[in-house]
Amino acid sequence: GNLPAWHFALAEKLEGQGRFKEALQFAKGKVPANWLLETAGDLGIAFERTLDGIRLQSLFDRKANRELLAEQTLPLFTLILRHLPTKRKVQLHADRSWQKVEWQHIGDGILLRWQQPKEVAKGVEVTLRAALGENAIRWEMSVTQLPPDWSVMRVAFPQLSVADLGENAEVFFPRGP
Repeated sequence: GNLPAWHFALAEKLEGQGRFKEALQFAKGKVPANWLLETAGDLGIAFERTLDGIRLQSLFDRKANRELLAEQTLPLFTLILRHLPTKRKVQLHADRSWQKVEWQHIGDGILLRWQQPKEVAKGVEVTLRAALGENAIRWEMSVTQLPPDWSVMRVAFPQLSVADLGENAEVFFPRGP
């Protein structure tokens, strides 16, 4: 199949970032322990678990053998919380400042979970469910365990920076309220 081309693309990307150990693993067809690679038809999606977050590293078209994400990626989500008594705002990003992150396979997809952001004293859990369909990934997001004196002000999700796909390419995306 096209998985080796995807591995090769990931190896090149990591090599360009000076991350040679991981690049070598992908070049050998191995997936590093802190990475999750999943497929949805011709789409490949790769996540990296860091010390304090989860980073979306690849959205790959396995049919055309090309990376769809731009070189500079955005956090998968940005959440703005507000502490009601003090009016203080806190920005939470998927890729940093969480005390616990994990993922697991569920049914037809994956579940990603972020818990206990360092900026909020207790609680706060963000859960993403990704249903992997035929050439489609359907997302559901929930924010739970929010302390009673905090509220959700704004959510930006999913945040994808798409690569320049050339003159004849078109990108379709939904626009929310």
